[in-house]
Amino acid sequence: MDERAAEATTPLTVNTVLEIGWLLIAMLTPLWVYFGSSRPFDPQKVFLFRTLLWGLISLAAARYVLTSPTRWPDRQRPPWLIPVLIVAGVLVVATLTAVDPRLSWWGSYERGQGSLTQLSYLLLFGLVAVHLRSMAQAWRLLTALVLTAIPLTLLAFAQAAGWQPLPLWTDARSAVYATLGRANFLAAYLVILLPLTLALGIHLRHRWAQMVIAVLLLAELLVIGLTWARTAWLAAVVSLGLFALLWWGKSWPGRRWLGLALAVTAVSGPLLILLNISPTGSLAARLTIWRATVRLIGERPFLGYGPDSLGLVFPRVYPPELVYYQGRDFFVDRAHNNLLDWVVTMGVIGVLAHLLLWGSVFWLMGRALRQTSERSRRLLLIAILSALVGNLTNNLTSFEVTTTAVPVWLLLGMGVALSQPAAPCAPQVTPSGRRWIGAALVMVMGLAAIWWGNGRPFLADNAAHRAYHLAQTAEWSAAVHMAQRATQYAPYEPTYHHDLAWLYWQQAGQDPAALLQAETALLAARDARPLAYGRWLALAELYAAATAEWGMDASIAATTAYARAAQLAPHHSQVYTAWGQFVWVMEEWDTAVSHWQQAVDLDATNGPAHAYLAQSYWLAGEEDKAVDALNQALKFDPQNGLALALQQQMLATP
Repeated sequence: MDERAAEATTPLTVNTVLEIGWLLIAMLTPLWVYFGSSRPFDPQKVFLFRTLLWGLISLAAARYVLTSPTRWPDRQRPPWLIPVLIVAGVLVVATLTAVDPRLSWWGSYERGQGSLTQLSYLLLFGLVAVHLRSMAQAWRLLTALVLTAIPLTLLAFAQAAGWQPLPLWTDARSAVYATLGRANFLAAYLVILLPLTLALGIHLRHRWAQMVIAVLLLAELLVIGLTWARTAWLAAVVSLGLFALLWWGKSWPGRRWLGLALAVTAVSGPLLILLNISPTGSLAARLTIWRATVRLIGERPFLGYGPDSLGLVFPRVYPPELVYYQGRDFFVDRAHNNLLDWVVTMGVIGVLAHLLLWGSVFWLMGRALRQTSERSRRLLLIAILSALVGNLTNNLTSFEVTTTAVPVWLLLGMGVALSQPAAPCAPQVTPSGRRWIGAALVMVMGLAAIWWGNGRPFLADNAAHRAYHLAQTAEWSAAVHMAQRATQYAPYEPTYHHDLAWLYWQQAGQDPAALLQAETALLAARDARPLAYGRWLALAELYAAATAEWGMDASIAATTAYARAAQLAPHHSQVYTAWGQFVWVMEEWDTAVSHWQQAVDLDATNGPAHAYLAQSYWLAGEEDKAVDALNQALKFDPQNGLALALQQQMLATP
């Protein structure tokens, strides 16, 4: 009986359920969005991925408890196991020694890529590496990945034509992002699929199926072009070029020169940035971010600042010129280079651990590719290698998100599974009552982990979203109730406390007690993330308003909070703009002017700071300085109310 026939006659087993599970992970992760959230993309994909994966791991663990022998038979340890354990160990140690261990464990509000998610990627890799046992399973997984390109490309074409069929919104500059939230994420994901799609077309025998795959491959290339993600274009060339070289190029003349050309192409994007060929735009922004990140690395080189923590510490070294490349609201939480991201979050030790793991997997696949003569296996290995190399090329000037990380770790696991002989099945035992109890406990623990790690954060996000919409219709009591629920579900996330404080603040005019409640919520946000300058700035502005508008004696608390915010973000002009407003109200005129001048020195496009300077110069009788500052204010913020009022006052003065 051949392999496929054997699978067709096998009854539903745990292995079958595990395969169904990882196929669902492969297909649903890129397509899943949740409209009941203000973050419909990355965080929701994280919740879905981890929920499905942890359920599968619980099932596999329960099966092991039920049927494993008391004494495991002698067997060779898989060569990838030690590297995986080393990476996992480094992740745990980097989290424990992080500048904010809680942030590094759960991940940031925007990404959710903390150790909990990073360890889940390793579990996904191990699950597939251990339980994928046949070529038929491998082709099913590859097909599942490729099929996701159909809805993604169709949606991308619709968006490119100006039609958004789904109620999605993103602040991305490009309108072509499908269900991934950013054009560069969509392009990076399709780069991974390109060699897989090509391999599937070669594998299929029917002419009509090959034509469908050819159309799909063309659609993927067109969408990558429409995203205007230049690094993805480069990665697509490398990925398809490597596939062609490995699959068709065995007898090509100059094969080695072609391989060298592909290697040079793979690093040419970063070289262009390092040479500073483009002095403006995203290329210059990446170079600026790299330089600042290197400064951070020098302070904690061995274990870094902790997973997903760059956004917390980057304001310390925020380069003022970055404002001119990417705008004032540009948030840096990634180095836009995978290697730098590894170093800054896990240190040199983390980089070495990852290189050991990736090197082990590539060595296994390369050895298998040289040794096997089986056409189908060679085709799969070449497709996997090409996809992984394309992704690595793209990440030289970008970074990993869940949508791209999931297929990467699936492919790594599949590559390992295809590179080794199937492990012999361990002798099974008849489950005893004690084993059933153990298996039940494992499942209960798995469900509890899913609830605490994914269910509660999901409900918190949903409650926060509902609170926001209730606030839009001035239903303050209901909005506060939902915001409180969000803080109860996820008390470790400062954003929910911050949102609750904002709701209390809106009611402070009618209910003085709400001011104290807002302070309590902001203090909770600050205590949950004490190194985040934005929490201190919000607290400072609350104390400043309490002093100026309600006559409370909170000036010392406000000054302390402003000073701490400036210490954590010394190059962010909005800190000095707000601080200057406060000391102006406190009649510290010279100090206010000094803060505003520092704000415009850091950001010459800061219209409000120019407007405040214009007002202060005008009142001091320095008319020439006032006119110059006013012109700058109206240039960069033409709708600024203070600047427009001051302009009318100047025109009315004889």
